[in-house]
Amino acid sequence: CAVCLGRNNHSFIDCPAERIWDNSHPAVSKRVNKQLLVRRTDKPLCVDWQRGRSCTTRAHDERHLCS
Repeated sequence: CAVCLGRNNHSFIDCPAERIWDNSHPAVSKRVNKQLLVRRTDKPLCVDWQRGRSCTTRAHDERHLCS
């Protein structure tokens, strides 16, 4: 899960966690209306790097963070 970093079976698209799976650190991201945002800035979090094609854009605007 991109929010809690957990591998347990739960709804990843709606994960409400504020801390990572073992409660050791605050979660970096959050879900808002099924969109993944960076918690401290509310900027969209790019997860294309996890896909086979990776993230190839060089034109992310200031509201986009490529993880």
